Amino acid sequence: MLERNEKKILAATVVAHALDHVSELSFPAVALLISQEFFAGQENYERIGFAAFVAAFCFGVANLPSGRLVDWIGSRRVMLLYLLGTGLALILTGLAPSYPAFLFALGLLGSLAGLYHPSGTTLISLGVREQGRALGIHGVGGNLGLALSPFLTAALAAAFGWRHAYFALSLPFFILALLIWLGKVEAHRREATPDPNPGAAPEKPYLLLPLLILFAMAIMNGLCYRGFLTFLPTYFAKSIHTALPGREVLLAGSLSTAVLLLGMFGQFLGGHFADRWSPAKIFAGVFLLSSPILFILSRLQNLPLLFAAAGFAFLYFANQPVGNVLLVRLTSAPVRGRIFGLFFFVNFSAGSFMGWIAGLIGQRLSLSAIFSVLALCLFLAGAIGLLFILSLRGKQMPGADSS
Repeated sequence: MLERNEKKILAATVVAHALDHVSELSFPAVALLISQEFFAGQENYERIGFAAFVAAFCFGVANLPSGRLVDWIGSRRVMLLYLLGTGLALILTGLAPSYPAFLFALGLLGSLAGLYHPSGTTLISLGVREQGRALGIHGVGGNLGLALSPFLTAALAAAFGWRHAYFALSLPFFILALLIWLGKVEAHRREATPDPNPGAAPEKPYLLLPLLILFAMAIMNGLCYRGFLTFLPTYFAKSIHTALPGREVLLAGSLSTAVLLLGMFGQFLGGHFADRWSPAKIFAGVFLLSSPILFILSRLQNLPLLFAAAGFAFLYFANQPVGNVLLVRLTSAPVRGRIFGLFFFVNFSAGSFMGWIAGLIGQRLSLSAIFSVLALCLFLAGAIGLLFILSLRGKQMPGADSS
């Protein structure tokens, strides 16, 4: 049973995580509308991909200073900075008068939204005892944001235009910042247990080789994550045929939401099983099993495509809470913020290039070719995961008893 302060931490981080991914996916949901406005009615996949790259790269780079800030000024203050800054950046994005100005605003949005992950995950790791369960629930919040963003943003854009959609999305950020400030949501670092052997060599704050291998997996995973989320709504709009002309963007956003909602269940189960089974084996297994589903998905259209995408999302998103549990167990509390920052930097920054690369692939080959490349990235992540399992044999994890 969670204590009162643990419930406050979990509630705040779940909502903040959901909002973070709403802002992150706001652009892909309306990319076609924005492209048509800035390029005289034409669809330009290459420039869509480049805009996605700018936002995602800034989103990833921001994790480095965020991790340092978390260890320096605390998770709560960094989270408030993320919420207020992202809310303002959403407003500026909706005001952008041209494609270059939009790129600048999108980069600012990514930079401020990128402050979240090290602050939220560190807050949970220091303030909630049942870390696997808590990170699984936290992941559900993230997937809820991922799922709602395509439909919510597309629906607002269809009703009021994409600019007003960005204005509306900013409001929950300011509201949550006020609630966290008034509710004094904070994790208090636990007292260190007395060292029974004061003359012994100090424990290492992290395991270097397993972390390096985990970071390599994060690179491959980040490539898949960014490419999939950037082009799923567009792929649906082009590959799922409808008798409602002119409503392709709204339909694609709605279907993307339905698919990503299943990822919530994967997140919850991933966190649940990470407390009971080997998280390293689960992490590698998820990638190896989801890779062929993604490859098959790239060959389908209409209803079979929708079912394949749903199955993929359910399995694939189980990796996220499991990866966070592994980071907690591989690190000690004093360095956890910066290690989380490095991990999310590697994941999101490497993945940001796939938005651009995938746009080039889609422009020169086809949209379906994008998903074949993403399937290969996942297979490589799973293969590297086998090395990760071997690297942990006989190792004592610094954060294994931090809960």
